[in-house]
Amino acid sequence: MSNGIDKLKEIGAQKIYEQTHVSKEHIQAILHNSFEDLNKVQIIGFISILEREYKVDLSETKEHANDYFEQLPVDEDHNKEIFVAVREKKSNNTTLYILIIVLILAIALYFTLKNSVKIYEKIDNTLIEDVKEKIVKDENNSKIIVLPKEVNSTKESIIKVKEKKLAKVIIKEIVKEKQVVKSLKIITTSKTWIGYIDISNNKHYQKVFRNSLELNATKDWLLLFGHSQVKIEVNNQLQKHGNSIRYSYIDAKLKAITLKEFKELNKGSKW
Repeated sequence: MSNGIDKLKEIGAQKIYEQTHVSKEHIQAILHNSFEDLNKVQIIGFISILEREYKVDLSETKEHANDYFEQLPVDEDHNKEIFVAVREKKSNNTTLYILIIVLILAIALYFTLKNSVKIYEKIDNTLIEDVKEKIVKDENNSKIIVLPKEVNSTKESIIKVKEKKLAKVIIKEIVKEKQVVKSLKIITTSKTWIGYIDISNNKHYQKVFRNSLELNATKDWLLLFGHSQVKIEVNNQLQKHGNSIRYSYIDAKLKAITLKEFKELNKGSKW
């Protein structure tokens, strides 16, 4: 038994949990070399946190962990040894939606103006009928129908009103689309391990971080944390789900889930 493990046992799992926020079950697994419910990346990550926080040498425990996982069958999903710090690229869907909206409104503008021409022609005919008797004679004594200035001014006024209204509609739609941009942010004040799974392709990512981590909110995720002392923001609104360490984020909705539900969504695997 290494001196590092002896020192951690003297401190106790409860106190270590309170100081590091690594869950008690994971601490107990490290103290007693019981790695059945963890994968290699998780256990090495937790050991590294304990070494840094308590200035102890846990190399012997790492060797036990390596020996344990080397005896297991190779599992591509469970034995990834590279921490992946992935900052998902922002989706271009918002731009596409805006272009579609602008195109639709442009088509609507075209047909509106086309219909307006018919209205203007009708207005012209009505006004002409009203002024048929208002005539003057030129030098040749020919009859000339005199149209009042109101005809042209009426047409221009209608066009301006229509254009202004449609412009306002376009602006409102663009602003509205920008306002509904989704966001998903994990916030913590201590070093935290997170495993996050892209449900669409079952790709697994892992990271130890502090402060905040932002994920692509347009995707569906499974989230697993090393402890429950985390806060999750969805669309800039803080979500409260008790002390869960497992979550699903599907169709932009966050839900605390059980181990059973997690396994059902993760093809029967705990991670």
